[in-house]
This record gives sequence, C-alpha cells and structure tokens, in this order.
Amino acid sequence: MADYTKLIEAKKWSKLEKIATGKKMDEVKAVAEALGHTKHQEAYNILVEIMMRPETEAKIAGVKGLSGCRYDVGSQITRIIWLQDNGGKEIPELNDAIIEALRVLREAKK
Repeated sequence: MADYTKLIEAKKWSKLEKIATGKKMDEVKAVAEALGHTKHQEAYNILVEIMMRPETEAKIAGVKGLSGCRYDVGSQITRIIWLQDNGGKEIPELNDAIIEALRVLREAKK
C-alpha cells in the first residue's frame, strides 16, 4: 500500500482526491486515515467527500478521519451531526463511529 503521508506532505491533493473517490475501498480507508492527521483545508474537504460516499465503510472512514483532522473543529462537528441526522443513526457501526468522533472533537474544542 502506498504511503499517503508523503502525498499529503507534498500537497498532492488532486491525487489524494482521485484515490479517495476510487473503487478500491482499502485505499479509500487508508487515505482517510492519513488525512485524519492533518490541519489542511484540502484534507478536510476530501474527508467530507469520503464521508458522503454511499458505502458504509467509506462513511465510517471519513468520520474517523474527520475526528482526527484539526482544520475547523466546529465545521467538522456540524458535518458529522448532519450525517448522523441523515441516516447515520440507522447503521449501528456508523452511529458508533459518529458518537466517538463527536466525543473526540468536542474534547478538542475545549
């Protein structure tokens, strides 16, 4: 598997976005995890895209990534709450990830 951290350091956002919107779910999840350790607006935008994908795995990866990203914590919380209110509660593993992400982000906001 590729080292997505190097793409982030090089600010290769279009490459990361292409991977994040691709069909290989293991790569999508790996990109989300790597982006979750950043503070860049572009990383935040890609994580939101991942979270909005139809696949539950992608939604969970995006939520987890957003919980680690520190671009705009208030906006991250709002996006995750939106997902929870729009179908996230019906999928137990997604709802669990949402609850944990909100806990982490609210703690970070203090």
